[in-house]
Amino acid sequence: MIRKFQRKFVLITMITLFFILSLIILAATSLNYYNMNSRADAFLELLSENQGNISKEDLRSLNEQSFYTENIPYEMRYFIVDFKDDTVIDRSHMESISEEEGKILSGFMLKNEGNKGTIQNMRYLIDRDHSQLYVLNIYEGQKAFENFFVNTVFISVMSLFAVFIIVSVFSKKAIKPMTEGLLKQRRFITDAGHEIKTPLSIIAANCEVLELQYGRNEWIESTQNQVRRMNLLIKNLLTLAKMDEENIDIHFVTLNLSEIAEEIIQPFTVLADQKGIEVQKRIEKNLYISADPNRISHLISILMDNSIKYTPVDGVIEIYLERKGKNIIFDFINTVEKMPEGNLERLFDRFHREDDSRTSEGGGYGIGLSLARAVVKSHGGRIRASKAEKDKIRFRVEFSSAV
Repeated sequence: MIRKFQRKFVLITMITLFFILSLIILAATSLNYYNMNSRADAFLELLSENQGNISKEDLRSLNEQSFYTENIPYEMRYFIVDFKDDTVIDRSHMESISEEEGKILSGFMLKNEGNKGTIQNMRYLIDRDHSQLYVLNIYEGQKAFENFFVNTVFISVMSLFAVFIIVSVFSKKAIKPMTEGLLKQRRFITDAGHEIKTPLSIIAANCEVLELQYGRNEWIESTQNQVRRMNLLIKNLLTLAKMDEENIDIHFVTLNLSEIAEEIIQPFTVLADQKGIEVQKRIEKNLYISADPNRISHLISILMDNSIKYTPVDGVIEIYLERKGKNIIFDFINTVEKMPEGNLERLFDRFHREDDSRTSEGGGYGIGLSLARAVVKSHGGRIRASKAEKDKIRFRVEFSSAV
């Protein structure tokens, strides 16, 4: 689990940094692109206002607004088209384009909506009042923009890589307080579990001696029930601790989930009947999954025990096992006296209990569903809780089919 925390810490850090850098790149490139077009538009508008003749005074005003120099007319490549007469009236600043090419290009530009735009590496402005089209070659600006974008992305990628290495190296120190707390918690659970087993064994042995001497009575029976409950709690806690450490042996085989479900559920139907609970089941035959038979049997027992424990008298438990596509769906639906409020996923939290709808009458410690989730995750499956009906809750388990 500590490795999982470390991986999650690194992943969250990298995703956060990725989104921040992406926003910075998007903002920087958008601003750069906007400035490129704004400078081109400012020059084209100046041409339009002066019908192609730019004075030094006009250049000075342009220089103040857009950081241009007086050499602009010699640096910028542009041509002017009179689309009323369909003639190129000025291509002295862009002799590389022929008059015929200028006419064809202007034809495409005039078909577009609006008075300005970009076609390939040409920025244009349409002066409809004077029937003139001003076309500016912005190849150099586009090339600079592309270089800026590529360099920015390259630097960002290298930064991400550098941060990934740094975070990976120092992530252990970052999560050290949390890992120390988890390790102490696990050590306490393991040590306490083993320490408690000894007095429980003595109590159980003493009960047997008292039963032989004085016969069975309600006090001895009650003590034995509490010993069994405590032993089960300790067993579940130790199992959870091992699963957290990923230090538990799971032997995967291809097993018939349908047969195991029928076998495990059958004894629970007797308990349900004694409590006045109706059990309805529909189990599709010959559904196979790759899993540990002991773990899956324990999982079914936990979910059945949970359903019986929190279903009121005259309530209903519905069990459905079926195939949906490539997955095997295992549903446990039971009536509840009151539906838990808020996010039902918190029912899988360790030691979580609902005061209103999950009472202590059945002897639960709020650890069964947490253990069920650990078993399902160790098999690559999913388990979730949801509201089935107004007074019914559903626990759904999904496994990948083995055949």
